Amino acid sequence: MTTARTFLALAAFLACVSAGWAAAGAANPDDVKKMTAALPASAPAKPAAPRKVLVFCRCEGFRHGSIPLANAAFEAMGKATGAFEATVSDDMSVFTGEVLKPYDAIVFNNTTRLSFKDPKARQALLEFVKAGKGVVGAHAASDNFYDFPEAVEMIGGVFSGHPWGGGGTWAVKLDEPGHPLMASFGGKGFQIRDEIYKYREGSFSRAKVRVLASLDFSDPATAKPRNPQNADESDVGISWVHSFGQGRVFYCSLGHNNEVFWNKAVLAHYLAGIQYALGDLKVPDAPVAATAAPTSVPAASLADPCPPVQTLASTPWTADLKDATPHPLIGDWEGATSKPGPFVAEVIAMGKGQYQVNLRPAFMEQGEQAVLTGKEVEKDKRVEFSAEFGKTGSHNTQDTRWTAELSAQKLTGTVAMVGKDKSGTFELARVARLSPTLGAKPPAGAVVLLGADTKDLNAVWMRHGGAACGWTLLPDGAMRVVPGSGSIITKKTFSDQRVHLEFRTPLEPEHRGQGRGNSGVYLQGLYEVQVLDSYGLAAKKDECGAIYGIAAPRVNMCAPPGQWQTYDITFQPTVLKGNSVVSPARITVLHNGVKVHDSVELPRTTTAAPAGQIAQTGGLYLQDHGNAVEYRNIWIVEPPAASSGKE
Repeated sequence: MTTARTFLALAAFLACVSAGWAAAGAANPDDVKKMTAALPASAPAKPAAPRKVLVFCRCEGFRHGSIPLANAAFEAMGKATGAFEATVSDDMSVFTGEVLKPYDAIVFNNTTRLSFKDPKARQALLEFVKAGKGVVGAHAASDNFYDFPEAVEMIGGVFSGHPWGGGGTWAVKLDEPGHPLMASFGGKGFQIRDEIYKYREGSFSRAKVRVLASLDFSDPATAKPRNPQNADESDVGISWVHSFGQGRVFYCSLGHNNEVFWNKAVLAHYLAGIQYALGDLKVPDAPVAATAAPTSVPAASLADPCPPVQTLASTPWTADLKDATPHPLIGDWEGATSKPGPFVAEVIAMGKGQYQVNLRPAFMEQGEQAVLTGKEVEKDKRVEFSAEFGKTGSHNTQDTRWTAELSAQKLTGTVAMVGKDKSGTFELARVARLSPTLGAKPPAGAVVLLGADTKDLNAVWMRHGGAACGWTLLPDGAMRVVPGSGSIITKKTFSDQRVHLEFRTPLEPEHRGQGRGNSGVYLQGLYEVQVLDSYGLAAKKDECGAIYGIAAPRVNMCAPPGQWQTYDITFQPTVLKGNSVVSPARITVLHNGVKVHDSVELPRTTTAAPAGQIAQTGGLYLQDHGNAVEYRNIWIVEPPAASSGKE
């Protein structure tokens, strides 16, 4: 392009910038005063060169009222700190290589439904960032690019709704409290009144972006709008970074409400994120899910004890299956079905002769075809379910009638959809789904905490606080909680560790919730993997397999009461530098051979953690919660020259 043509192009661009700024509107003067008072006093990094940022605010869909104030905030923070000079536009003609050339980063400020119909505009945007420059997304920046998959990958997610509306106050947890971009939050999660986006399933992934903050579902108000059946609501990222080509991308979903832009911590977070996108603030940006957690221990030394299985194989049930539940009726059933099947069944004892049957499309699926209740006709021999309606599911309307009969040999029944030719029958047989790691032998060098050769529990275990262990050692080498005798902990302490442990919950059919077969396995006495009779329930963060109060298991893998189950746990402790957290603890859990937690970050200790304060080492703690839970075959593998947890 000649000099004259370049001048004309830039002149036209400046004209469209002025028009775009006018179209964007002016912010409320009172709001501007609040925002100005909350601006960071300085930038976290010194610019390597004078930086220019294009703040783009075009909307082809919903237009947020916070756009003018956000535009003013981005301009003001750059000017006040000297970090960059901002120019505002809402004209698509900026997306050419020549016009973008002077800029070091683009901020997509609450843009919506940007179509990028012009292939040259798409190419200009992608080449801009992939060549080494930066992109910043504020709030609705993820509500764009629906037919532009490369840009979706660039931003890191695409909008699919906001159950957490702008009128609510929601809890945010810091996934990386020690990350430089999170410095303004002081290492603590917070509450904020704003609209929080969820993302289309498959568009947002921790394997692709490094998540810095996300919704904290341990807060009841934040958890309430969540639908655990929707995969896109299982993990809701709020802020993240990642590299894209040679460039850098920072996204933060905060910014629906004006008040976000006079929140000091959030403004400082945005400034740090922009400086990262500009290349002036060097920070870790590799996806944590794709890398090992920071530790001095070689990853191979704490590899998963067995590969995660996608399904748990069924075995025909016989009375001599010593690891399966001995109850003649409860447990898993599968077999032949006609329409509207197929489905499998979970039979649950509810006490006083009452039973519940969950009919599901398949094991490990949460959606139910129907939930039936019935009463036994002969004790522990036969139960009748008559004229029951299906509870939920695509085949269950008020016109669907189910009848069923359960005996020790089979579960049979009929389904009739009134007024429709969709009647069917089913006949299911009892099966056992046993963990592939039951009876796993400790490898050479493992620390055996409980085994067939154990003669004295007090040699390894003590009551928490130092008194003698009050639990019962059984003839087969298992041990049983003596309710009221107190929780126990190992005398030996551990840091990085791989744990194998087997347990079974007692049959307590008249108990409910946390009173049904409750115990817990605490790593270092700090982080609880819940033990509970949660058979047949939804997967929640206070049920079996959960990191209690922090993370629900991906799927409910709880076996029926009376059946032996396994936990295979890989744990990496918190890395400390002095009293500061460099890297939070991480945990991977296989429940009955299925990976239900994959390198989950532990931002805090779990509820009722006996050890309280985070330390470098701690014992394995087993909880007495008033139920006669049994444990067996417990051993721990430590890596050679295990890390102290300090950096």
